[in-house]
Amino acid sequence: MAASLASPMGLAPSTSEEMAGVVCSVDWKTTYPPEAWRRIRWEGIYLACVLSFAVVVTTILLRMDLSKHDVAQRFLCCALGGIAGSWIYAMKWYVRAITNHIWRHDLIVWRVTSPFMGIFLSVSAYAVVQAGLLGITFEASSGTDPRLYAYAVGFLVGMCSDVVMGKLTEVAETVFGKTTSRHLQKH
Repeated sequence: MAASLASPMGLAPSTSEEMAGVVCSVDWKTTYPPEAWRRIRWEGIYLACVLSFAVVVTTILLRMDLSKHDVAQRFLCCALGGIAGSWIYAMKWYVRAITNHIWRHDLIVWRVTSPFMGIFLSVSAYAVVQAGLLGITFEASSGTDPRLYAYAVGFLVGMCSDVVMGKLTEVAETVFGKTTSRHLQKH
């Protein structure tokens, strides 16, 4: 009896016999033309570079003495959490789009910018919350490092940026009112 190798979404072979059949298949063909694969590879390299950038920045920040700059430490940790969360989200969609055969080059602008939007959205959302504009603040429980808290908030915001942007829009509309159609501009 073969051990099961099934993937959670049923995309991979479920038995070792099926796996052997996949490896030995001579008529396997990709859905994407060579030009698409070239672009897919470049996107993967870009996402790897973003991850490398985050690791380098983390290493630099860990070596800096920011003990007298508590607020700066929190914002930097929040930004780092934001890029980590949004990178994971972008990578998830990169892999999902390729494996589900829905990858489109047209979406490259989103995939390229989303990790960095995560930084700015995380820091901005953290500032809005810390300023008390939502009637709540995130403070670390006793014994918890406030930088860890800031990172966690940044990570959640980066990972769920669409949800956060929607909620921040609702808050802004509540505080400032909704715009009327004559004030909206089409871009």
